[in-house]
Amino acid sequence: MPLPKCRGGKWCRCGQRVWARGRGRRHNISRRPDVTASGGGRGAPRREALATRAGDSEQEPADQRGAGRDAEQQPGGGPLLVPVHVRERGRVGDARVGETVRLRFSVPDVTHGVAIGPGLGIDLGHVDPGQVKELRVTFDRPGRYTFYCNTWCSPSHWRMRGTILVYDPAFPDAVIPAAAPDPTVESLVARRVDIDAAHDAPAVPAEPVQVARGAEIVERRGASLPPELAESGWRVQHSPAEAWRRLVEHGLPADRAWDVVAHLWVGRLDRARWETAAALFAKNCAACHGETGNGRGPGAEALAAQGIGQHGAMRTAARPADFTRARSMLGGTSERYYAKLRRGGMGTGMPSWGPILTPDETWMLVDYLWTFVFRSERASGP
Repeated sequence: MPLPKCRGGKWCRCGQRVWARGRGRRHNISRRPDVTASGGGRGAPRREALATRAGDSEQEPADQRGAGRDAEQQPGGGPLLVPVHVRERGRVGDARVGETVRLRFSVPDVTHGVAIGPGLGIDLGHVDPGQVKELRVTFDRPGRYTFYCNTWCSPSHWRMRGTILVYDPAFPDAVIPAAAPDPTVESLVARRVDIDAAHDAPAVPAEPVQVARGAEIVERRGASLPPELAESGWRVQHSPAEAWRRLVEHGLPADRAWDVVAHLWVGRLDRARWETAAALFAKNCAACHGETGNGRGPGAEALAAQGIGQHGAMRTAARPADFTRARSMLGGTSERYYAKLRRGGMGTGMPSWGPILTPDETWMLVDYLWTFVFRSERASGP
Protein backbone atom coordinates (compact mmCIF):
# COMPACT_ATOMS: atom_id res chain seq x y z
CA MET A 1 0.00 0.00 0.00
CA PRO A 2 1.49 3.41 -0.95
CA LEU A 3 2.16 5.90 1.80
CA PRO A 4 -0.57 8.56 2.28
CA LYS A 5 0.07 11.90 0.62
CA CYS A 6 0.57 14.89 2.93
CA ARG A 7 0.05 18.58 2.28
CA GLY A 8 2.66 20.97 3.63
CA GLY A 9 1.85 22.12 7.15
CA LYS A 10 -1.31 19.99 7.29
CA TRP A 11 -2.23 16.96 9.34
CA CYS A 12 -2.01 13.77 7.35
CA ARG A 13 -4.43 10.89 7.73
CA CYS A 14 -1.56 9.02 9.37
CA GLY A 15 -1.68 11.50 12.26
CA GLN A 16 1.67 13.18 11.57
CA ARG A 17 2.45 16.71 10.53
CA VAL A 18 4.77 17.39 7.62
CA TRP A 19 6.64 20.70 7.28
CA ALA A 20 7.23 20.24 3.55
CA ARG A 21 6.26 22.84 1.03
CA GLY A 22 4.11 21.92 -1.91
CA ARG A 23 1.29 19.49 -2.27
CA GLY A 24 1.28 15.80 -2.81
CA ARG A 25 4.50 15.09 -0.93
CA ARG A 26 4.58 11.49 0.23
CA HIS A 27 5.15 11.11 3.93
CA ASN A 28 8.57 9.73 4.93
CA ILE A 29 8.62 7.99 8.31
CA SER A 30 12.33 8.65 8.84
CA ARG A 31 12.00 12.40 8.25
CA ARG A 32 9.18 13.64 10.38
CA PRO A 33 9.60 16.64 12.64
CA ASP A 34 6.63 15.74 14.85
CA VAL A 35 6.18 12.25 16.26
CA THR A 36 4.26 10.72 19.12
CA ALA A 37 5.92 10.70 22.51
CA SER A 38 4.40 7.78 24.33
CA GLY A 39 4.56 4.90 21.92
CA GLY A 40 1.66 3.58 23.92
CA GLY A 41 -0.50 2.56 20.99
CA ARG A 42 -3.68 4.12 19.71
CA GLY A 43 -5.22 6.67 21.99
CA ALA A 44 -1.99 7.14 23.94
CA PRO A 45 -1.08 10.74 24.82
CA ARG A 46 1.38 12.41 22.47
CA ARG A 47 4.02 15.10 22.94
CA GLU A 48 5.64 16.82 19.96
CA ALA A 49 8.92 18.67 19.83
CA LEU A 50 10.72 20.72 17.24
CA ALA A 51 14.21 22.14 17.52
CA THR A 52 15.53 25.07 15.53
CA ARG A 53 19.22 25.81 15.19
CA ALA A 54 19.65 29.48 16.05
CA GLY A 55 21.11 31.52 13.19
CA ASP A 56 20.64 28.89 10.48
CA SER A 57 19.23 30.04 7.15
CA GLU A 58 17.86 28.23 4.15
CA GLN A 59 21.08 28.93 2.24
CA GLU A 60 23.33 27.39 4.91
CA PRO A 61 24.55 23.92 3.98
CA ALA A 62 23.10 21.11 6.03
CA ASP A 63 25.22 19.64 8.78
CA GLN A 64 26.73 16.30 7.90
CA ARG A 65 25.36 14.54 10.92
CA GLY A 66 22.07 14.21 12.77
CA ALA A 67 20.26 17.52 12.66
CA GLY A 68 21.07 18.39 9.07
CA ARG A 69 20.30 14.86 7.94
CA ASP A 70 16.64 15.05 8.95
CA ALA A 71 16.07 18.80 8.59
CA GLU A 72 13.03 20.23 6.86
CA GLN A 73 12.37 23.82 5.82
CA GLN A 74 9.41 25.66 7.33
CA PRO A 75 6.75 26.91 4.93
CA GLY A 76 7.81 30.29 3.53
CA GLY A 77 11.51 29.84 4.30
CA GLY A 78 13.03 30.78 7.65
CA PRO A 79 15.31 28.84 9.95
CA LEU A 80 16.15 25.24 9.35
CA LEU A 81 14.04 22.93 11.49
CA VAL A 82 15.94 20.22 13.34
CA PRO A 83 13.57 17.40 14.37
CA VAL A 84 13.89 16.15 17.93
CA HIS A 85 12.13 12.79 17.69
CA VAL A 86 10.14 11.96 20.81
CA ARG A 87 8.95 8.42 20.83
CA GLU A 88 9.17 5.30 22.94
CA ARG A 89 12.46 3.40 22.64
CA GLY A 90 14.62 6.41 21.98
CA ARG A 91 14.31 7.96 18.54
CA VAL A 92 17.17 10.46 18.65
CA GLY A 93 17.62 14.08 17.58
CA ASP A 94 21.21 15.30 17.22
CA ALA A 95 22.80 18.56 18.36
CA ARG A 96 26.35 19.86 18.46
CA VAL A 97 28.37 20.92 21.51
CA GLY A 98 28.37 24.72 21.76
CA GLU A 99 25.38 25.05 19.44
CA THR A 100 22.31 26.92 20.62
CA VAL A 101 19.19 24.92 19.91
CA ARG A 102 15.63 26.21 20.19
CA LEU A 103 13.18 23.60 21.42
CA ARG A 104 9.44 23.96 20.97
CA PHE A 105 7.12 21.71 22.91
CA SER A 106 3.39 21.36 22.32
CA VAL A 107 0.77 18.81 23.31
CA PRO A 108 -2.45 17.88 21.50
CA ASP A 109 -4.27 15.93 24.21
CA VAL A 110 -3.82 16.56 27.96
CA THR A 111 -1.54 18.63 30.18
CA HIS A 112 2.04 17.41 30.39
CA GLY A 113 5.07 18.62 32.31
CA VAL A 114 8.32 18.92 30.38
CA ALA A 115 11.83 18.75 31.83
CA ILE A 116 15.26 17.89 30.44
CA GLY A 117 18.13 16.09 32.18
CA PRO A 118 20.51 15.05 33.44
CA GLY A 119 22.23 17.98 35.07
CA LEU A 120 20.62 20.77 33.03
CA GLY A 121 18.10 21.97 35.61
CA ILE A 122 15.53 22.62 32.87
CA ASP A 123 11.86 22.38 33.85
CA LEU A 124 9.29 24.05 31.61
CA GLY A 125 6.42 23.28 33.96
CA HIS A 126 2.99 22.45 32.60
CA VAL A 127 2.26 22.54 28.89
CA ASP A 128 -1.48 22.59 28.19
CA PRO A 129 -3.20 21.39 25.00
CA GLY A 130 -2.83 24.00 22.29
CA GLN A 131 -0.03 25.76 24.15
CA VAL A 132 3.54 25.99 22.85
CA LYS A 133 6.55 26.50 25.11
CA GLU A 134 10.00 27.29 23.79
CA LEU A 135 13.48 27.50 25.22
CA ARG A 136 16.99 27.92 23.94
CA VAL A 137 19.64 25.60 25.28
CA THR A 138 23.35 25.28 24.56
CA PHE A 139 24.94 21.96 25.40
CA ASP A 140 28.48 22.38 26.70
CA ARG A 141 29.48 18.74 26.59
CA PRO A 142 28.62 15.68 24.52
CA GLY A 143 26.27 13.04 25.84
CA ARG A 144 22.72 11.74 25.84
CA TYR A 145 20.07 14.04 27.27
CA THR A 146 16.49 13.05 27.97
CA PHE A 147 13.38 15.18 27.87
CA TYR A 148 10.41 13.70 29.65
CA CYS A 149 7.01 14.32 31.21
CA ASN A 150 7.08 14.94 34.95
CA THR A 151 3.33 15.43 35.45
CA TRP A 152 0.99 12.45 35.70
CA CYS A 153 -0.89 12.46 32.41
CA SER A 154 -2.05 8.91 31.63
CA PRO A 155 -1.25 5.23 32.21
CA SER A 156 1.47 5.71 29.59
CA HIS A 157 3.10 8.51 31.61
CA TRP A 158 6.24 6.54 32.29
CA ARG A 159 6.84 6.15 28.53
CA MET A 160 6.85 9.90 27.85
CA ARG A 161 10.52 10.32 26.97
CA GLY A 162 12.78 11.32 24.13
CA THR A 163 16.53 11.55 23.67
CA ILE A 164 18.76 14.33 22.37
CA LEU A 165 22.17 13.09 21.29
CA VAL A 166 24.84 15.79 21.62
CA TYR A 167 28.14 15.21 19.87
CA ASP A 168 31.42 17.10 19.58
CA PRO A 169 31.79 18.39 16.00
CA ALA A 170 35.56 17.98 16.35
CA PHE A 171 34.98 14.23 16.71
CA PRO A 172 31.80 13.56 14.73
CA ASP A 173 32.36 9.82 14.54
CA ALA A 174 33.07 9.29 18.23
CA VAL A 175 30.75 6.81 19.94
CA ILE A 176 28.71 8.40 22.72
CA PRO A 177 28.13 5.83 25.49
CA ALA A 178 24.65 5.38 26.90
CA ALA A 179 25.97 6.26 30.36
CA ALA A 180 29.27 6.81 32.14
CA PRO A 181 30.48 4.00 34.41
CA ASP A 182 28.88 4.25 37.85
CA PRO A 183 31.21 3.29 40.74
CA THR A 184 28.32 2.33 43.02
CA VAL A 185 26.70 0.04 40.46
CA GLU A 186 30.05 -1.45 39.49
CA SER A 187 30.80 -2.17 43.16
CA LEU A 188 27.49 -3.98 43.56
CA VAL A 189 28.18 -6.06 40.47
CA ALA A 190 31.70 -6.90 41.65
CA ARG A 191 30.33 -8.05 45.02
CA ARG A 192 27.51 -9.94 43.29
CA VAL A 193 24.82 -8.13 45.24
CA ASP A 194 21.33 -8.95 43.99
CA ILE A 195 19.50 -5.65 44.34
CA ASP A 196 16.18 -7.38 43.63
CA ALA A 197 16.52 -9.97 46.40
CA ALA A 198 14.14 -9.77 49.37
CA HIS A 199 15.65 -7.88 52.29
CA ASP A 200 13.12 -7.75 55.11
CA ALA A 201 14.48 -6.52 58.41
CA PRO A 202 14.41 -8.97 61.35
CA ALA A 203 13.25 -6.19 63.68
CA VAL A 204 11.50 -2.83 63.32
CA PRO A 205 10.80 0.06 65.73
CA ALA A 206 8.01 -0.68 68.20
CA GLU A 207 7.26 3.03 68.60
CA PRO A 208 7.88 6.24 66.62
CA VAL A 209 11.56 7.09 66.50
CA GLN A 210 12.95 10.28 68.02
CA VAL A 211 15.74 11.76 65.89
CA ALA A 212 16.60 14.44 68.47
CA ARG A 213 16.92 11.83 71.20
CA GLY A 214 19.19 9.80 68.94
CA ALA A 215 21.40 12.86 68.39
CA GLU A 216 21.72 13.31 72.17
CA ILE A 217 22.76 9.68 72.62
CA VAL A 218 25.40 10.00 69.91
CA GLU A 219 26.77 13.17 71.47
CA ARG A 220 26.86 11.65 74.95
CA ARG A 221 28.03 8.14 74.12
CA GLY A 222 29.64 8.49 70.72
CA ALA A 223 33.03 7.12 71.82
CA SER A 224 31.44 3.91 73.10
CA LEU A 225 29.33 3.24 70.00
CA PRO A 226 30.54 1.03 67.14
CA PRO A 227 33.00 3.28 65.24
CA GLU A 228 31.95 2.03 61.79
CA LEU A 229 28.50 3.59 62.22
CA ALA A 230 30.06 7.04 62.00
CA GLU A 231 31.42 6.29 58.52
CA SER A 232 29.11 7.32 55.69
CA GLY A 233 30.60 4.67 53.40
CA TRP A 234 29.67 1.94 55.87
CA ARG A 235 26.12 3.21 56.16
CA VAL A 236 25.72 3.24 52.37
CA GLN A 237 26.56 -0.46 52.16
CA HIS A 238 24.77 -1.64 55.32
CA SER A 239 21.13 -1.51 56.30
CA PRO A 240 19.61 0.37 59.23
CA ALA A 241 18.65 -3.06 60.64
CA GLU A 242 22.33 -4.08 60.67
CA ALA A 243 23.27 -0.84 62.45
CA TRP A 244 20.49 -1.41 64.99
CA ARG A 245 21.76 -4.93 65.70
CA ARG A 246 25.27 -3.67 66.39
CA LEU A 247 24.01 -0.96 68.71
CA VAL A 248 21.95 -3.46 70.69
CA GLU A 249 25.02 -5.71 70.94
CA HIS A 250 26.84 -2.72 72.46
CA GLY A 251 24.25 -2.43 75.20
CA LEU A 252 21.73 0.12 73.94
CA PRO A 253 18.05 -0.61 74.58
CA ALA A 254 16.19 -1.55 71.40
CA ASP A 255 14.10 1.62 71.17
CA ARG A 256 17.08 3.90 71.88
CA ALA A 257 19.08 2.04 69.25
CA TRP A 258 16.45 2.89 66.63
CA ASP A 259 16.63 6.56 67.70
CA VAL A 260 20.36 6.52 67.03
CA VAL A 261 19.87 4.82 63.68
CA ALA A 262 17.25 7.39 62.66
CA HIS A 263 19.65 10.20 63.57
CA LEU A 264 22.48 8.63 61.58
CA TRP A 265 20.32 8.08 58.48
CA VAL A 266 18.21 11.27 58.34
CA GLY A 267 19.27 13.54 61.18
CA ARG A 268 22.08 15.20 59.29
CA LEU A 269 20.30 16.05 56.06
CA ASP A 270 21.20 19.47 54.70
CA ARG A 271 18.09 21.63 54.31
CA ALA A 272 18.88 22.74 50.76
CA ARG A 273 19.47 19.16 49.63
CA TRP A 274 16.34 18.01 51.44
CA GLU A 275 14.23 20.62 49.62
CA THR A 276 15.74 19.64 46.27
CA ALA A 277 15.04 15.98 46.94
CA ALA A 278 11.48 16.73 48.06
CA ALA A 279 10.85 18.59 44.79
CA LEU A 280 12.36 15.77 42.73
CA PHE A 281 10.18 13.21 44.51
CA ALA A 282 7.02 15.28 44.11
CA LYS A 283 7.53 15.71 40.37
CA ASN A 284 8.96 12.33 39.43
CA CYS A 285 7.94 9.76 42.03
CA ALA A 286 4.76 10.79 43.84
CA ALA A 287 2.51 9.97 40.88
CA CYS A 288 3.04 6.27 41.59
CA HIS A 289 4.50 6.11 45.09
CA GLY A 290 2.17 8.73 46.58
CA GLU A 291 2.97 12.04 48.25
CA THR A 292 3.56 10.26 51.56
CA GLY A 293 5.55 7.43 49.98
CA ASN A 294 2.93 4.79 50.74
CA GLY A 295 2.80 3.41 47.18
CA ARG A 296 -0.74 4.65 46.52
CA GLY A 297 -0.32 7.46 44.03
CA PRO A 298 -2.75 7.88 41.12
CA GLY A 299 -0.45 5.86 38.88
CA ALA A 300 -0.58 2.82 41.15
CA GLU A 301 -4.11 1.89 40.14
CA ALA A 302 -3.30 2.45 36.47
CA LEU A 303 -0.32 0.11 36.65
CA ALA A 304 -2.41 -2.51 38.44
CA ALA A 305 -5.13 -2.23 35.80
CA GLN A 306 -2.55 -2.78 33.07
CA GLY A 307 -1.22 -5.85 34.87
CA ILE A 308 2.29 -4.33 35.00
CA GLY A 309 4.42 -6.10 37.59
CA GLN A 310 2.24 -9.21 37.61
CA HIS A 311 4.33 -11.78 35.80
CA GLY A 312 3.68 -15.00 37.63
CA ALA A 313 6.86 -16.70 38.75
CA MET A 314 8.94 -13.52 38.32
CA ARG A 315 7.74 -12.34 41.75
CA THR A 316 7.90 -8.69 40.79
CA ALA A 317 5.99 -6.14 42.81
CA ALA A 318 2.38 -5.76 41.70
CA ARG A 319 2.24 -2.23 43.14
CA PRO A 320 4.75 0.61 43.55
CA ALA A 321 7.03 0.22 46.57
CA ASP A 322 5.69 1.41 49.92
CA PHE A 323 8.49 3.45 51.50
CA THR A 324 6.61 3.66 54.80
CA ARG A 325 6.75 -0.13 55.30
CA ALA A 326 9.48 -0.48 57.90
CA ARG A 327 9.99 -4.22 57.47
CA SER A 328 11.15 -3.96 53.85
CA MET A 329 12.77 -0.52 53.96
CA LEU A 330 14.95 -1.03 57.03
CA GLY A 331 16.42 -4.24 55.66
CA GLY A 332 17.62 -2.51 52.49
CA THR A 333 20.67 -0.36 51.90
CA SER A 334 21.19 3.05 50.35
CA GLU A 335 23.32 1.57 47.58
CA ARG A 336 20.55 -0.88 46.64
CA TYR A 337 17.98 1.88 46.40
CA TYR A 338 20.42 4.04 44.45
CA ALA A 339 21.01 1.24 41.94
CA LYS A 340 17.28 0.58 41.58
CA LEU A 341 16.63 4.24 40.87
CA ARG A 342 19.35 4.33 38.26
CA ARG A 343 18.32 1.06 36.60
CA GLY A 344 14.56 1.03 37.14
CA GLY A 345 12.35 -1.77 38.38
CA MET A 346 12.77 -4.90 36.31
CA GLY A 347 9.35 -6.21 35.26
CA THR A 348 7.54 -3.29 36.88
CA GLY A 349 6.23 0.05 35.72
CA MET A 350 9.15 1.92 37.28
CA PRO A 351 11.35 3.43 34.54
CA SER A 352 15.09 3.93 34.68
CA TRP A 353 16.07 7.30 36.13
CA GLY A 354 19.73 7.02 35.17
CA PRO A 355 19.22 8.89 31.88
CA ILE A 356 17.42 11.74 33.68
CA LEU A 357 18.93 12.28 37.13
CA THR A 358 22.56 12.97 37.96
CA PRO A 359 24.23 10.62 40.47
CA ASP A 360 24.09 13.39 43.09
CA GLU A 361 20.36 13.92 42.52
CA THR A 362 19.86 10.18 42.86
CA TRP A 363 21.68 10.13 46.21
CA MET A 364 19.54 13.03 47.39
CA LEU A 365 16.42 11.05 46.53
CA VAL A 366 17.75 7.99 48.38
CA ASP A 367 18.35 10.09 51.50
CA TYR A 368 14.84 11.47 51.17
CA LEU A 369 13.31 8.00 50.97
CA TRP A 370 14.56 7.24 54.48
CA THR A 371 12.44 10.07 55.88
CA PHE A 372 9.29 8.15 55.01
CA VAL A 373 10.14 5.25 57.29
CA PHE A 374 11.77 7.30 60.04
CA ARG A 375 8.65 9.28 60.81
CA SER A 376 9.63 12.18 63.02
CA GLU A 377 9.99 15.94 63.06
CA ARG A 378 12.82 15.41 60.58
CA ALA A 379 10.49 13.91 58.00
CA SER A 380 8.93 17.33 57.38
CA GLY A 381 12.24 19.03 56.78
CA PRO A 382 15.45 19.91 58.64
